[in-house]
Amino acid sequence: MLMYIHSYLSKNEVIGLLGGKSYDSSVCMKGSNEPIRYLIVSKIYPSESCIKTPSVRLKNCEISDDQQIKIQEQMDKDGVVKLAWYHSHPIFEVDPSVLDLQTHQRQQSCFDSQGLPFFGVIIGPYHAKQGISETLFKVFHLKEDRSQGKQRTVKLNFKDRGRALQHKIIPNTKLKYSMYQDIKQMIRQGSTHKYDRPDLAQEWGTRRNKTRYTNQEKFMRSLEKVCDENLKLQSEFDVVREIRD
Repeated sequence: MLMYIHSYLSKNEVIGLLGGKSYDSSVCMKGSNEPIRYLIVSKIYPSESCIKTPSVRLKNCEISDDQQIKIQEQMDKDGVVKLAWYHSHPIFEVDPSVLDLQTHQRQQSCFDSQGLPFFGVIIGPYHAKQGISETLFKVFHLKEDRSQGKQRTVKLNFKDRGRALQHKIIPNTKLKYSMYQDIKQMIRQGSTHKYDRPDLAQEWGTRRNKTRYTNQEKFMRSLEKVCDENLKLQSEFDVVREIRD
């Protein structure tokens, strides 16, 4: 939810890191000898993009070294490890760009050398081709393929059940006070950047429907859907119980 809110509060790209824990299991996926590893994301760390030029911020974002250090220190205090990074594509497709892949590869190579998992998330809040309550969302990972003697990167989508990566959303039974505080802080920070603030009263960029919506209506409808899906998931399989078993 916090990633969605963060992306909707800016007309330019936003960026942040995701923290949590990883758990190894004794179960292997069908057709593979590698044991399943669970990645449980429990904390979001929104960051400031260090790119200053407004026109460049629309399609580019980057975390400064100082921000990386500050977030890592907070992760250590929270007792979590870095599992992923996320950023938004405000009005365009959520396929990772060449720059995104290069950025991710630099990060992931450090994790691969230590045998640790790392993935990326892209959110598309205001893309014109999605429904009023939809938010484009893609998770990707780079995998080495040295079958022909050279490294090749392959994008993996968590929705592709035939791949090595899968994901489930763990529902929250109630909005925690800490998350409420995080939302307040996120809104407060977003209001200080005049070049990033979206015009919520502006008409959302779609002509597919006869009914016209504002950016604010798009934001609220999408957030309502996330909350509704969270309630539905509460009665489904508990991935935490799956790990414990």
